[in-house]
Order: sequence, then C-alpha cells, then structure tokens
Amino acid sequence: MTTFLCTLLIISGLITSVAGTYVWLLKSSPVQEPAPLPLGLVSHDLANSFPSLPAGTPMTAVEIAARTRLLVFIVMPDPGRPLREAYLENSPVGAAALLMADEAGYLLATNRHVAEPPIPFFKNHAERVLVVSSQGSYAYADVIARHQNLDLALLWIQRRSGRTSFRQPITHYPEMVVGSSVYVVGHPERLFFTLSSGLVSRVGGDSTVQLSAPISPGNSGGPAYDTFGNLLGLITFAVDKRTTPNAENLNFATRADAFLTETGWNFRGEGKGMLKRFFQQDPNRER
Repeated sequence: MTTFLCTLLIISGLITSVAGTYVWLLKSSPVQEPAPLPLGLVSHDLANSFPSLPAGTPMTAVEIAARTRLLVFIVMPDPGRPLREAYLENSPVGAAALLMADEAGYLLATNRHVAEPPIPFFKNHAERVLVVSSQGSYAYADVIARHQNLDLALLWIQRRSGRTSFRQPITHYPEMVVGSSVYVVGHPERLFFTLSSGLVSRVGGDSTVQLSAPISPGNSGGPAYDTFGNLLGLITFAVDKRTTPNAENLNFATRADAFLTETGWNFRGEGKGMLKRFFQQDPNRER
C-alpha cells in the first residue's frame, strides 16, 4: 500500500511538473503576429516618368484614368503601431492628390478633415497619416499645413530614391466654366480608385465648386480634374439625403487655387517652404 501511494505521488508530481512547464512555455513564448508591412513609396521612387499635364488636347475618361494612376492616394490615420493588413481593412479612408514630386519628396493635397484624427484614440498621432498608392506602396506622410478657413491640408513624404519630377497644374477659381466636364477619383465606400464623371454645375461664393459627378464617403480629399488634367478642386462633401431628403446629387469640391498662395495657411516645420516651392512654378501666379 505504501509503495502504491508513493508511486501515485511520483506520477502526480511528474504530471504537475509537465503541466507547469507547458504553462510557462505558453506564457513566455511570443504570440506570432503577421509581419509588419514594408514602408516606402517605392512605386513613385522608381517611376520612370510622371504624366505630363496639362494635356495638349482634351482627354477621354480612359486617358484620365490612365494618367492619374500615380497621382491619387488612399489616406488613413496613423495607427500608432506596426502596420498590418488588418488595419487596412477597417480604418477610415479618404483620398489625396499629388501636387509635386522632386528629388526631395512628394507634396500631396487632401482635406483638412481627412488629415485630422477621426477619434480621440488617434490624437497622439495627429501630425502624421498613412498613404497608400494604387500600386500598393505604403508610406507615412507628415501633415505640414492646414488651411485656416478652407477644408484643405498639405502632406509631405520624404523621397528615398529617384529624381523623376512632376507638377500638378491648377485652374484658377475665376476661370472655371459652368457646364465643363469634370472627373473625380477617390474611394467611395472603400471602392478604391474609382473614377466618376460629371459637370461643373455651379461656381459661386468664394470657396467651393458644385459638381454633378457622384461622390460618397471615401471620396473626401480626392481630386476633381478637367479634361486636360488641370486640378479644379478637392472633393469635400455631398449634401446628405438622410438629413435633407429632397437633395439630389449635390456635391462640392474646395477650390484648388488656394494651393497657389501662402495666405490663409497654418504651417508646420518646412511647410511654408514646400508650398512656396510648388506655387512659384505656376506660370500664371502673377495674375
């Protein structure tokens, strides 16, 4: 009997030791998470060329879609942690348009409300956003300027390699023509890089352009181009039928020629110099 009890104690001790070791291994072994996604705007750093705009003749919708492929981005809040694919599937999204590329980096335009953190959780990361190109490159962009009165902001991405340059031509607000064709690129309801078309419906007041091109949440910050590839404005909002039931396709973009002056901006870091470098290349800036 004594021998039997001793044997049970030994077996029990062995089981306890094995179980304890197993629990310790579980606690001490790191959880295997997916590897962080690589960062860097490789799609643009290695680009052989950017589109030459404005075009010499009016472009078709097919040509607009092809020429703007490198010019439009997805914008998301900075997650504040290593970037993984799950974040891309659930994060709020907006859009941005390339204004300038040179050997130093990339100047992007978006809405001020797109560049702002959507919820308090992101407040500690308010001066940086994540951008994604249509070719699947990911990069962090610094928020270098916010307009005081207009729904506009500027983003800057430092370049790692390459020297291919680009400058986006902009139509001055008084020169916009009601009835002219307009093309909008954005991410309505997470349908990334969607092209829609319409007309300039109305130019009134001093800040917005009314468009008939359909837009939805996800289009904010996306560019509105004319048929030559000039930037007319950035999509800002649509009148919501849930609050205004009689509204039909009332969509608005903020005038883009605000990027041709330093007046009205709150700058961070080198923001003022970056914007000056852009608008000083405007052939019509003396008007």
